[in-house]
Amino acid sequence: MKNTFIYKLIRFENFSLALRYVQGNMLRSILTILVIVFGIMSLVGMLTAIDGLKSSLLNNFSQLGSNSFSISDINYFASEHGRPVQFPKISYRDIRIFKERYQFQASVSANYSPTQSAVIKYKSNKTNPRIRVIGTDENYFTSSSLNIETGRNFNHIETQFGANVVILGSGLKRELFGSAEAIGKVVSSGSGKYKVIGVLEEKGATFGMSYDYIFIVPLNAARKNFPSQDESYTLTIQVGSYDKLDAAVNEAIAIFRMVRQLKPKDENNFDIQKSDSLINIITKQLRAITIVTLIISLITLVSSAVALMNIMLVSVKERIREIGTMKALGATINDIKRQFLSEALIVSQIGSVFGILFGIIIGNVFASKMGSEFVIPWGWVLFAVITSILVGVSAGYYPAVKAARLDPIDALRHE
Repeated sequence: MKNTFIYKLIRFENFSLALRYVQGNMLRSILTILVIVFGIMSLVGMLTAIDGLKSSLLNNFSQLGSNSFSISDINYFASEHGRPVQFPKISYRDIRIFKERYQFQASVSANYSPTQSAVIKYKSNKTNPRIRVIGTDENYFTSSSLNIETGRNFNHIETQFGANVVILGSGLKRELFGSAEAIGKVVSSGSGKYKVIGVLEEKGATFGMSYDYIFIVPLNAARKNFPSQDESYTLTIQVGSYDKLDAAVNEAIAIFRMVRQLKPKDENNFDIQKSDSLINIITKQLRAITIVTLIISLITLVSSAVALMNIMLVSVKERIREIGTMKALGATINDIKRQFLSEALIVSQIGSVFGILFGIIIGNVFASKMGSEFVIPWGWVLFAVITSILVGVSAGYYPAVKAARLDPIDALRHE
């Protein structure tokens, strides 16, 4: 019992002496700590940014529902000469025939964006030319992640005849009307005038595009008032339950192949993307990015460990007489080792604390640019703490052994 108490007392004394030495050599300690800070900060910062981005992307895709899929003329997840694979554009004729022939029990929505630089006016208020116009139908809000906060959706008559009605993004509404009511007011864009029938809930940015500054009109109104030579439509289909998804996809492929007049031997000249497939693809890509980032960060930490080891070796050389005195007073080899290892661990843990703090802040700043909420990656924080301990031990062990093996007589004679 007594021996255990003495052992703990010696260990406390080692820690106390190590802390006093770190305080007594403040400039060197700060420089050493900064080495660890940058290593841990690069690790936690990059991984925090990736976790925040992953959370944002998965949240946006999950809101689309796992029981939906889309038909489009471009595959962003395949590459051809370094670019996404582009198929023949989906025309208005294609979507009209598809809707007529597709008999599966599902909600089918078509949309396209004729311009992303529209100017919207209300009395003397006018936006910059940065508003995205979306032409769609009454089923759009069933299959999208957008919700109407006030007002109502398009009805079938407005969609069919292209009525000049509009649903505004929340940011666009604030810019034009401030806190005043927008429903029932008339706004204009170009030569067209539109009655506001709805305002969306605040959404924020997704993939660099803000859904708070969009101008949603019926599909035929968009075709009539925003004519474009480069029309390209997207179909979104949502079924009632996930177990019906594969059957709905297979029927959609068969129908759209007939619409495109493809022969049995022809490859599909359109892209089918299921929501869960997109999530899986993004998760795999982010996992690969995480591994690469982790490797780069660990290389940075190895460099930090080497720098810390060099500084500890300099410390051993400067304190040879002190080590000789400690041994002459009865300090054992293990006592000397623990002394220098304690100093290395104190420095590495102080660096770890500041590195984790700065890493979380910097990582979240970058992630917020993609619309991510503030995240604390507790798993990576724990990993960083363990890694910093390993850095301290690995960097301090060789100098500690070298110090412990010094001959006390030679050490006392050292000038």
